[in-house]
Amino acid sequence: MKPRLNGEELRLIRTLRNARVVDVANVIDRASSAVCYVEAGNRDLDEIQSQAVMNAFNVDEDLLQMIRRTIKLSKI
Repeated sequence: MKPRLNGEELRLIRTLRNARVVDVANVIDRASSAVCYVEAGNRDLDEIQSQAVMNAFNVDEDLLQMIRRTIKLSKI
């Protein structure tokens, strides 16, 4: 099963890659408001959208795991 990105992960990827909300919106073919909705934690991206974001912003499985660990550590 391919990974699905949640809002925190998406926001961190976007920040790390210095991308704007509209850049992510273009990748997943949705409105900017939909990206904001995801980043606010109201829903997750599906597998296809998650894979598109990971490909567009050069995020591999290892980097995604580090992002997830960083988020987890930030909540301690």
